[in-house]
Amino acid sequence: MGKALDGERDYVADATAYAQGVVSGEILACRWIKAACQRQLDDLERDDWEYHFDSDRAWRICYFIELLPHIQGQWKTWNIVLEPWQCFVLTTIFGWVDDEGRRRFRKALVEVPRKNAKTTIAAGVGLYLLALDDEPGAQVYSAATTRDQAKISWDIAKRMVERSPGFQERYGISPLAHSISIEGNAAFFKPLSRDADTLEGLNPHGAVIDELHAHKTREVFDVLDEATGSRRQPLLFIISTEGDNSAGVFAEQVDYAQQILEGRHKDETYFAVIYTIDPEDDWVSPEAWRKANPNLGVSVFEKDLAVRCGQAQKNAASQSSFLIKRLNVRVGAGNAYFNMLAWKELCYHPGLKIEDFYRKSCIIGLDLARRSTWPPKYHSSTSARTGRFSEGSTSRKTRSNAGIRTMTSTAAGQMENILR
Repeated sequence: MGKALDGERDYVADATAYAQGVVSGEILACRWIKAACQRQLDDLERDDWEYHFDSDRAWRICYFIELLPHIQGQWKTWNIVLEPWQCFVLTTIFGWVDDEGRRRFRKALVEVPRKNAKTTIAAGVGLYLLALDDEPGAQVYSAATTRDQAKISWDIAKRMVERSPGFQERYGISPLAHSISIEGNAAFFKPLSRDADTLEGLNPHGAVIDELHAHKTREVFDVLDEATGSRRQPLLFIISTEGDNSAGVFAEQVDYAQQILEGRHKDETYFAVIYTIDPEDDWVSPEAWRKANPNLGVSVFEKDLAVRCGQAQKNAASQSSFLIKRLNVRVGAGNAYFNMLAWKELCYHPGLKIEDFYRKSCIIGLDLARRSTWPPKYHSSTSARTGRFSEGSTSRKTRSNAGIRTMTSTAAGQMENILR
């Protein structure tokens, strides 16, 4: 990884090696990280566009953050030492500029599970935007839905400044009760939330938007996004774990980022990394955990994940939480009603065939919510006379509280597919 603090570490080389390792398969990663790394490697080969990669600017952000002290937890060094994946994220966001020296990326989405040090890095990014980004009168915000949430990243940044007298002296920074300010430059870094007195009149140079998945409305995001128009090179730095809302502003940003990474949409100003698992992965395996948690072995520990995974296999609510918060898997609801692993362990019989149930009474439970593409596979044989299937029939009859209904041939075909 190189040396921290002495200026000799080649962060760009570490970042490029990481991207190459991901693309080659040497480093375990999901499809979205592979796509993000391939995008960067491809961009470095391009010479037909308006941007170029400035290695000095890419190096500068990493060197600055490694000068900052750790605030929480126990670490081998007093200062932050960046992991290769963090070097990749930071050098890519800050290294690309246009011919006038303006930063290419205006939005950056970093979606990573809990305990992967995203908030600490976000605090460093906020301080960099405040003091070292060559922006007169920079206004930087740590934004969230509530003031307490907004202050999490900001409090870390403030304590970093308090423990760095050289930083204060060099840039004239004052850590105040509600603001980190540079009086001589009229610049500041403040927490901002939806419950603030007003969200109007902002002129942000940068914003760290913390846990966007928790934003029930898009108000804070839209205000900050729309208010950056007068700045030369603004940056919205979005950090979050996954959530259980498939229709909110965070899901919208993730879906948009995935379109870019898949090549279905072109937006050269939007950077994204999404650390999660692939659909075919076994979520109870350590290999899946490593895909989703790039800081595994540093700030995330396999023993802790193993304990939580064991709980998730026995409890539906724990399973939902584990998938969302530890593996960044979007689920449809905050709490699952059924634990399908336990169901399969107790009820699944690999020798059974649909033909075994012809002319048998059975109960079929259907969830026909419009948000679901297919109903779930909940069905069981029973002696209750609630319905009967006839072999070779083109229609099916089932009983409900409202009475007997005859299913259409299309619905019957869908039902047959479900049962298979």
